[in-house]
Amino acid sequence: MRRGNPCCKSCLPDHTKRPPLRAAFAKLALTERLKPLLDYDLKHGTELVKTLEVYFNNCRNSVNTARDLFIHRNTLLYRLEQISKILDLDLNNNEQVLIIQLALKG
Repeated sequence: MRRGNPCCKSCLPDHTKRPPLRAAFAKLALTERLKPLLDYDLKHGTELVKTLEVYFNNCRNSVNTARDLFIHRNTLLYRLEQISKILDLDLNNNEQVLIIQLALKG
């Protein structure tokens, strides 16, 4: 194989010919991060995933989130506590929050 600029697609290294596995594994890892919450919702008939989505869509503002969900703010705070326990999530940790936000988008 030639070094430098490839003359055609057949001269490209193998890793450029196949789908990006890292992206697939990343998406799977993100989905797995939400799995406990999805399972909880199915088992208990709750809408904690929806609660989390609305919470993030409202820039983590509890007053606006409670209004959009038509629930009392204390109910929202209770749900967020449940979500934190189920996902082992610190909602004050921006890195953890970003991972969950990405998982919700995936």
